[in-house]
Amino acid sequence: MAHIGRDCFEPSFEFKSNPSPLRINAKYTLRHKALYVILSGSMSTQKVNEALSQVRRLQAVFMSRQRFRGYSGPARMISGCLALVIAFLLANDFVYTHSLSYLKAWGCLLLLSLVLNYASLARWFWFDPKVKREMRHLYPALEAIPSLIIGAVLSLALIQHQLYYLLYGTWMCLFGGANIASRHVMPRGLGWVGLFYLIAGTVCLLHPDMTFFNPWPMGFVFFIGEAAGGLLLYADTKRGELE
Repeated sequence: MAHIGRDCFEPSFEFKSNPSPLRINAKYTLRHKALYVILSGSMSTQKVNEALSQVRRLQAVFMSRQRFRGYSGPARMISGCLALVIAFLLANDFVYTHSLSYLKAWGCLLLLSLVLNYASLARWFWFDPKVKREMRHLYPALEAIPSLIIGAVLSLALIQHQLYYLLYGTWMCLFGGANIASRHVMPRGLGWVGLFYLIAGTVCLLHPDMTFFNPWPMGFVFFIGEAAGGLLLYADTKRGELE
């Protein structure tokens, strides 16, 4: 049997900035490791576990380098607070109780949230030294644009047919789907935030007494969801600054 040396299974790593910020070229697999253990008989169980732990750490580093950090945690938290403020104003008759007035109020919230979040995104893209103004870093944000367009079209269809009571649940489900879809390039906890939105949206869509003129479900759900999502993004950004 041909001699199999230790160097056949030694890992080598290559870091490149293009097209990926981190490219890991591993010359070994778990099967190779198992074969090496059988042939050599000299590697202890402890060393095998240490090698597997090293692989897991390298996978964590790879995922961290691939993570998208363009969205602002504080911007999301502010958006959630604004949702609660809008709900308070609507519930206490600061705004005339009419479907058009309610649509304008929630439309203002949408506009403010878009300005806050995308202004933060532009600032990150333009000034972050790790990004270097390379367009590839914006791909996760650009991929969200079709979802925004679909959400706008669906909302307009419901408004056109005067199905206003379905809007809150629809918006929650759209937000939930967006959070879950982006969980691979964002902090993992955002998947749970997305699930929270989906459950809340489903309840609102199926609740028999749901009405457009009760703003509290919308206010509370988006306050909790955006506050939680913002905290996760903020913590992830701080971890990225330490890397």
